[in-house]
Amino acid sequence: MNLASRTPSRWRTRLRKHARWLVPLTCLVGLGPLVHAAIALGTSIPAPAVVLPGPSSTRAWVQDRAGITRVYLQGSPEGIGAAHGRLLRDRMLSEERELWFQYEEHVPWWIARVGIEDYSRLRFRHVDRGVPEPRRRELAAEASAFQPDPFAARMATYQRMMFLYALYDIALPLEHSPLIGCTSFAFDEGATADGHVLLARAFDFEAGDLLDRDKAVFLVREDGAIPFASVAWPGFVGAVTGMNAEGVVVVVHGALASESSGVRLALLVTNLPVLAASLGKVVFPFAPTALAVAADVSAWPGVLAAGGLIAGALLVPGVRGRVVCFGIAAFVALLAPVLAAPGTLLLDNRLYLPACGVLVALAELARAAAFAREKPVEPRLFVALSLVLVGVLAAVTAGYEGAFQDRRTFAREAVAGSPHSPLAHFCLGQSYQLDGDAEPAFAEYQASLALGPGEVVHNNLAVLYMAVARWADAERELRAELAMNPRYAKAFANLAIVLRREGRADEAREASEAARELEEP
Repeated sequence: MNLASRTPSRWRTRLRKHARWLVPLTCLVGLGPLVHAAIALGTSIPAPAVVLPGPSSTRAWVQDRAGITRVYLQGSPEGIGAAHGRLLRDRMLSEERELWFQYEEHVPWWIARVGIEDYSRLRFRHVDRGVPEPRRRELAAEASAFQPDPFAARMATYQRMMFLYALYDIALPLEHSPLIGCTSFAFDEGATADGHVLLARAFDFEAGDLLDRDKAVFLVREDGAIPFASVAWPGFVGAVTGMNAEGVVVVVHGALASESSGVRLALLVTNLPVLAASLGKVVFPFAPTALAVAADVSAWPGVLAAGGLIAGALLVPGVRGRVVCFGIAAFVALLAPVLAAPGTLLLDNRLYLPACGVLVALAELARAAAFAREKPVEPRLFVALSLVLVGVLAAVTAGYEGAFQDRRTFAREAVAGSPHSPLAHFCLGQSYQLDGDAEPAFAEYQASLALGPGEVVHNNLAVLYMAVARWADAERELRAELAMNPRYAKAFANLAIVLRREGRADEAREASEAARELEEP
């Protein structure tokens, strides 16, 4: 029998040998879309049947004046919802488009987004049960008036609007901040010159330029209900902050009460790109980084590495599949605690132990490829190739050693390797500040805050302002620091200095006492 006739037979033999692996793997890959479709169907939230009233039965208008949008809505719940959807449809489209853009930017991997969405569908499949029946009718009418809906392929209009109203509840388990909110304040009738109650909200949390700018004041008179005024975004009547005609004030902020296994599962799903990127850094360790965030490290090397490991385990003769599986399982298990933590950084030193599992899998593949064949590789050749690989890795390590020669070099390498990391920009800003370079330090701190909140950054900015006697700016930064980190004694001490400079001795004394209490062991 010639070679040409033996080759197909050899591949058929290998396929039969590995059928026990290929069949479950194929089923697993095909199971994902089926599970996703089943979740979408099984967790749908049907809209209540509503009849949209005619325009004559509802009074509604939109007015833009001095940069403020006022929206007046009067009528039945269905009339209010339908008028809202018609009058503000373009603004609602723009803001939802911005939300999806922000979501895709912060969760760049589609498989992670699908996992988050499926998790949210399951966990909040009964969210409508907590919504009063008139509000459900109002939302159903708004969804009907919103048609045609360009986002319907992502989720049905009514269910998506219900989820948008519940966005605080859905987002907080996936967001590690203990509190998401804005600066809010109120004055009762005794504190104002004309005896009126004043309520204000600054909308000063970061959520994109469009959401920062485009708010509306809603004036709502629902039939048979107490009239109220609220401040929110188009699409969210009665949400966020409001006051009714009886003087009852409601201000909504989001706080994370506790964490559950569901929260940890959601974090694991969110950090799947980190798992892939970590595998890529272990298998292809030719681009070390001082620190990085997932957005700056490609996950494709990890995907290729995973594909190579699976293909090698199935197709290389003599491979002990259980050894390869053990190695991969060890890698995932040792990395899982990191993946379950919010705000995960990609640090090379976190990969030392997980890398041992990958080395076990690679060593088994190398053993089978070299020695479990009809004509084994010469041991001397195997040793020579191993020494070449070790030499290459040593050269990469030596080449990167210079990144640790001083704090400025380390920080610059961190920013160059991960320009989207707030911590990297903070490190570079701090190195500039310690060396007396105020202007670049200020720029790096601002870049850090633009990428995400971080402790100590506001305090360090305040120190820069204090150096040039900009006391009001320094106070603003210190209060922002203490809002985020209320037990930071140094921020209280700096605030005491600022308040003393501003001639506010009593407040300065209180801040100084708070600093001393926190510094005591």
